[in-house]
Amino acid sequence: IYGWKGTPFPNPVPLCVAIGAPIQVPQPRDVTDVDKIDPTKEWVVGGVPPDDVVDEYYHKYVAALQKLFDSHKIAAGYPEDRELILLDAPEHTKKLKNAAKAAKRE
Repeated sequence: IYGWKGTPFPNPVPLCVAIGAPIQVPQPRDVTDVDKIDPTKEWVVGGVPPDDVVDEYYHKYVAALQKLFDSHKIAAGYPEDRELILLDAPEHTKKLKNAAKAAKRE
């Protein structure tokens, strides 16, 4: 056992936690007459939000995350020139899918 003073507890290390401002997300509409709406254009309770709403708030989230990282990276012990790289970003995912398609063709 190689933890804190020979115990199974991990060694204490400094931890920097940064919490950003909340992102206000629109709430779905609560409608009683579902037949009068187009579920592809309106987000209703129990439904799926339209893709443009998801994309808009995803980009707002990524921008807020980048701003939070940039403003706290020094306090977290990272150098000033360190960049945040999101591997699940849509651009990266698109590149991976295109590479996979190209590999299948070969």
